[in-house]
Amino acid sequence: PATGSRQPLADEATDFVVRNNQFLFAVGTKTLSATQSVAVVRKYHVAVQGGGQPQLITEFTWPSVVNGLYVGKAIAYAPLGQGGQGDAVFVAVQGPCPECEAIANVDYILLKLDASGLALPAPTAPWGTPPRYNGPSSLDDIPVGIAVTTDRVIVTGSSERVDAFGNIGRDIATVSYLRSDPAPATRWVQRYEGAG
Repeated sequence: PATGSRQPLADEATDFVVRNNQFLFAVGTKTLSATQSVAVVRKYHVAVQGGGQPQLITEFTWPSVVNGLYVGKAIAYAPLGQGGQGDAVFVAVQGPCPECEAIANVDYILLKLDASGLALPAPTAPWGTPPRYNGPSSLDDIPVGIAVTTDRVIVTGSSERVDAFGNIGRDIATVSYLRSDPAPATRWVQRYEGAG
């Protein structure tokens, strides 16, 4: 399952999904240096008979221009026909927050990849610009899980906030996107503060 750690631990896998007992999609992180890493998605053909080893079909890394620590956190598969789209893989990534005061703070980032070749849409195409979630206090927002319905993509994780006394707390933040949006925007956010 996806994990809630903020920093990548060298190269690591965090989540995977299997489609039709044929294909396995795994997401994780490839560390380039102490200050740079990329999210990585690997697609395998799974040998279902004879105990053979899975065969790597293709690998996708993001972003192409690295300006910080990007961590692949969770992955979900959307089959043909859901939301009027072709087969797709949705990936939740933790990455630097451009609007935050501290350069080390991070956001949720949501990628949509073509499932056949693990390619991002063109920048001007629908979902070509990955949506982000930056919480109300512009602190750390760390995705840990993702799910797909017939019309939505839902990402959940932890989100820091500053209370009325200046203390930093951490909430559960769940964000919904509409899959048919050409330029996906947040449809709703549910935050759970808890009693502590």
